[in-house]
Amino acid sequence: MPQQCRTADCQNVALSPRSRHGKGRCVSCYLREWLDSYQAGQVLAKRNPQGYEYVGVNKQNYLVHRLVMERTLGRPLMPFESPHHKNGVRHDNVPANLELWTKPQPAGQRPEDLVAWMVEYYPDLVEQELQRKRVQPSA
Repeated sequence: MPQQCRTADCQNVALSPRSRHGKGRCVSCYLREWLDSYQAGQVLAKRNPQGYEYVGVNKQNYLVHRLVMERTLGRPLMPFESPHHKNGVRHDNVPANLELWTKPQPAGQRPEDLVAWMVEYYPDLVEQELQRKRVQPSA
């Protein structure tokens, strides 16, 4: 019978007791704790041939730069979002070195469709830019 994650207030199913990861936690809680340790310099990540760091859990690999960006944003990344390493060093995963890039599809869009897309997915950024334009009208 599956066990519940031992993290307080978590209702997810814990990883299998046979798993070398987890220790009674679900994947999300394990990754959150692992990322705490990683950012504190207490654990290291593996590195793939492309130079990106990752952690493997339950036969699935999680890219560290994506985990860091999700933590920074406070939400999961959308399928069209990706973290970009500003300095080009793929294993430099400090939040200050990561910026969010998007690739909306399709590549060619009518302006009104692009604006609707921005309002749907990034309403706070749209509002900030509108406020900035109201304060500093363009010449």
